Amino acid sequence: MLSNLGHVPLQNVWVMNPISQFLINKIGTESMKGANIFRAWLTKSVASRYYSDEKPNEEDMLYYFIDAKNRAGNSNTFNSVLTEAANVLDGGADTVSVGIRAITCYLIQSPETYKRLQKEVVHFYDNNIIAGEITYQQCLSLPYLQTVIKESTRLYSSIVYQIPRYVLPPEGIHIAGYEIPPGTAAGISALAINCCKKMFGEDANVYGPERWLEDERKARYMDSLLATVQLPRNI
Repeated sequence: MLSNLGHVPLQNVWVMNPISQFLINKIGTESMKGANIFRAWLTKSVASRYYSDEKPNEEDMLYYFIDAKNRAGNSNTFNSVLTEAANVLDGGADTVSVGIRAITCYLIQSPETYKRLQKEVVHFYDNNIIAGEITYQQCLSLPYLQTVIKESTRLYSSIVYQIPRYVLPPEGIHIAGYEIPPGTAAGISALAINCCKKMFGEDANVYGPERWLEDERKARYMDSLLATVQLPRNI
């Protein structure tokens, strides 16, 4: 939500101003209060570590966030660490959950794909001794499962807004006939790239996991251009 608010001038102000926040906390639904509840919990959790003199038992990501910000000597260090922690927790959870829903949705709509995937998983269980649930590494060894993941999240990417990067070369860059000067913030639309017919074929708007199995060289080419953020690159 907050990332999308940043695309329209002053839109963030409409939601984050004291009056709107007061109304949300007083009469808003639980889902509307979710961001505030999450922010309060995160602030308390980060503060308990940031202002503590005790070294944690495990050097986790929060430990390195705090260490890096302190070494850099930045001002407003606590808020910087808080922002990094929020990006990991909020962004990571959202992208994964959207990806899971996309895969589930396309499998429901594609009975033949579901049957083929089910057959692959059952075959794996029948031919391997597994104590408990299948692991992430074992999932990577299931080729059709990987194509289903890639194809589902290609058409329904978790992040569809631009993630801009600054042009660094002093001479600028040349892309698709356009000269982009140095220092310019440039970004792409993941949805547009993932549905480009030049990259994924004339049926780029159609769900088809088999496209990833037709030709190994083509699969590597498509994978190199895929704009979906959370995919494991294993083809």
